[in-house]
Amino acid sequence: MTKEITVDDPIYGTYTITEPVLVDLLNSQALQRIKLVNQNGLLPEWDTHTVCTRYDHCVGVMLMLRSVGASIEEQIAGLTHDVSHTAFSHTVDLALGSATTEGYQDSIHAEYVLSTDIPQILKRYDLPVTCATNCEEFPLLEQPAPTLCADRVDYTLRSGLQDYKALSRQLAKTVKAHGNRLVLDSYNSARKFFQLYAHLQETRWAGPENHARHYLVADALKAAFKVKKLTLDELRDGDRAVVNKLRAMDIPEIRTALCMLDRGINVVVDQQKPDLVMHAKFRYIDPAYIEGEEVRRYSEVTSGYQDWVRQEREKLAHGIPVRIIPQ
Repeated sequence: MTKEITVDDPIYGTYTITEPVLVDLLNSQALQRIKLVNQNGLLPEWDTHTVCTRYDHCVGVMLMLRSVGASIEEQIAGLTHDVSHTAFSHTVDLALGSATTEGYQDSIHAEYVLSTDIPQILKRYDLPVTCATNCEEFPLLEQPAPTLCADRVDYTLRSGLQDYKALSRQLAKTVKAHGNRLVLDSYNSARKFFQLYAHLQETRWAGPENHARHYLVADALKAAFKVKKLTLDELRDGDRAVVNKLRAMDIPEIRTALCMLDRGINVVVDQQKPDLVMHAKFRYIDPAYIEGEEVRRYSEVTSGYQDWVRQEREKLAHGIPVRIIPQ
């Protein structure tokens, strides 16, 4: 039996995990499975920013919580919070028609956890299964937008790894626990975090070219669902296994979508003659930070913040009209 695991994370550095329950969870079938699910919902050859998996993100959230002194129960919640994610993660929401809420993965979380080896592991250490099923009960881990929380911090820093590795590492060191909330150590840190988050929202998470790739994956999934050649349960197999199944299907819509993804696309925002109007989840952040003895919000002291929120919200409410041009 493995007694410890050394984690070498590109954001938080090297940690040696010695707590038996965390070691067993890291080795569990449930956690190992999500090594097959890419964080960005695309294969790496379709998107150069796909540099980590859901497993990497879950471990990162645990390490973030660990770094601010969270309880073992909250570290477990962080480690397991995305364990239910299927192939392509939130891209599945596009296929199911819930692009603006991205709620499918969360909706199946508790039921899925109960079907895995996680409850048995937690029982072995006299820990309640709610550590893994009720993530919303842990305030350092989960908070409603636009509040900082470990999940939101890690997916932001991890999404910035490809282009802003030094900044992601720097910002990770500025996150502190203040009571049962996460804060940043200064206004300057809050400004940098907001700017990174806003940039990722505009260019990655809701960026036209990146989002168009997700639409193409969703088109392939919808075509397979329609003729009942793929089920939601089969999405447990991981990204590449599902792509291989899609490639084996003799369905024109699937062939077209996968060919465009393989060869690459150019995307042009076109109000006049769009191929489609894309919809994306509106994401925003209003980081809290410490100033002297006070906790303040970035929005309280920053001109232009509310304008950015309003403009981004309105843009996504109307949808993004685009033409997709195969390379």
